[in-house]
Amino acid sequence: MFNILISFQLFLIALGAHPYYVSLWDVLINKDSQTVQISVKVFLDDLEKGLSLKEYQLDKWNWASSVDSIANKHNKALHDYLQKSVKVSANGKAVKLNYLGREQELEFVYAFIESEKMAEEIKELDMKLTFLTEVIEDQMNIVHVKWDGEKKSFLIHKNETELSWKKK
Repeated sequence: MFNILISFQLFLIALGAHPYYVSLWDVLINKDSQTVQISVKVFLDDLEKGLSLKEYQLDKWNWASSVDSIANKHNKALHDYLQKSVKVSANGKAVKLNYLGREQELEFVYAFIESEKMAEEIKELDMKLTFLTEVIEDQMNIVHVKWDGEKKSFLIHKNETELSWKKK
């Protein structure tokens, strides 16, 4: 039965329709580099909805374009959108996030961001994530945080946009 359900979901994805609006976030607290490293995996069509907001002025995306001007425009819009929708603080202080780039694999887009090096060891992490919740009512952002060999998962959505983890 499980295989049938998975096959059906893959079939819906192949048709371009998916019943769930989900992005997957991996957050790594890297003690060696003293950074917060973040990657997100999102459906391309959902991301296009977020980036079709009027401030980005991009209705249809050609993600596979090798033309530098188009790729640069996409990267700038994605960078700006991530800056707007992802806020991180460590030890109670806002953290600047740097956009590292993106990749596309079939109908998914992966984006990568990383904090600047922290001056002190991270003991508390707070994150506010409004990614796609302003354009997709049912958007869920599943966030997996890895820190010192421990892993916690959080479900972020329109009514619950923040997570917090304090190490002892």
